[in-house]
Amino acid sequence: MRLFIASLVVVGLSVPLTTATASAGSPDSAPPPVTAVSEPDGVHTWTTTAPRADLSAAAGPYTCFAGHSQDIGWPAQYKCSYDGTWAQAGVIGQHKQLEAVQLYSGSTGGQTCGQAHLRDIGWVPANGYLCVSDGAVAGFGTVGENRPIEAFRFFHRTRQTCSQAHLLVYGPVDDYVCPHANTVITVGTVGEAKALEALTGTIL
Repeated sequence: MRLFIASLVVVGLSVPLTTATASAGSPDSAPPPVTAVSEPDGVHTWTTTAPRADLSAAAGPYTCFAGHSQDIGWPAQYKCSYDGTWAQAGVIGQHKQLEAVQLYSGSTGGQTCGQAHLRDIGWVPANGYLCVSDGAVAGFGTVGENRPIEAFRFFHRTRQTCSQAHLLVYGPVDDYVCPHANTVITVGTVGEAKALEALTGTIL
């Protein structure tokens, strides 16, 4: 298993697929619903609008993850870090590979960035990172191609982040890693053909 930490930051290209309207009404403490995205052939990143720009349950910055899992699909709701738990994409202990991730953040005052390593494709975006401001969703991966994510990079421009990868069959890779703000961390493996089953993280 390998763990990589680097300080190089390059803004990646975003490929918008759809624009969704944030849900109306007052925000509440319920987990926000996931707007499923079926990315077209040949496109492995996308952006859209978060279901809510903010959540009243959040006392500070938060991030929300949703994962498209093998044979399961997208969950009904995002799992967010605002309630004292960690944001999570994918499922743990069901032996289902993680194939796509959507993430967004709120109350951070900056940009959240990500990059995914896909089996037989490599890093997407290939030329940097996909960064979105509060209230926008960044998506990574594939749907319907039986192609797992093997590693993921998650960081914030001005805030410290923590993340951990759970590998299919092998379980969690080390403890949570929390680098400084604007520092790229890679969780998972590259070149070992080991699929992620879940990704967890938070913004401090």
